[in-house]
Amino acid sequence: MLYGSASSPMKRLYEKGTRNLIAISKSQVPDALRDILASGNKSKDIIIAVVEAIASTALYAHVADRYASMGVMKDLVRIFTDHADFRSYAVSIAMDAIWNLVEVVGQKAVESMASDQAVVVALRKPFETVIKKGYKLDDKCLRNELAILMNYVIIEKKSHEFFFEKDPQDGRSLMDTIMHYATVDEIYSLEQGDNIHPGQEKYVFTTTDEDIELKKLLWTTILYSGRDADCATAHKEIME
Repeated sequence: MLYGSASSPMKRLYEKGTRNLIAISKSQVPDALRDILASGNKSKDIIIAVVEAIASTALYAHVADRYASMGVMKDLVRIFTDHADFRSYAVSIAMDAIWNLVEVVGQKAVESMASDQAVVVALRKPFETVIKKGYKLDDKCLRNELAILMNYVIIEKKSHEFFFEKDPQDGRSLMDTIMHYATVDEIYSLEQGDNIHPGQEKYVFTTTDEDIELKKLLWTTILYSGRDADCATAHKEIME
């Protein structure tokens, strides 16, 4: 009643902050948290504490802007590749921190990440892992959140070439994975790792809301790459 129905509590927090968040925004705390996260510290407890602090302080626009300009998104994504267990708390809190930054800052939060080849390419392995090994509802939600993140990244045109960057180990790219899972049920894929054995037809996805949503997200990513008139690789691989 005091602020009116047009201003939600979360929006006021994003814009106005709190006394403590304002004090943090004027300090070197955001820089210190970024430096610790980027240092590659192997202590699980320290990383979790730092990511929790980033997730909490990123709710204020001035702090979130600083994180975005410092490229914190790249370091948060790296947690997915550093932790083999995609159900770990570290992965969960890192995803929360990512969405807090995207919510408060918008597309600007993704720009530094989209321009880093190593980060974009690194999205492939955790995405494949959670698809192949995840079966719980929470696993499917994480899988879809990764797909949404890839949608944000591919909006940035400079990221397109990285989606088609081939891994020297197996010769596949992130876009190969995206196109594979966008069509896997239609072609009855027999590739090893899809829980499908030669001579056996088995669907990877069902008609649940989460699986249908994933299909839509994957095709949206393909659409964005196909719209790029300068990316001949995209047109060639999509047609093939």
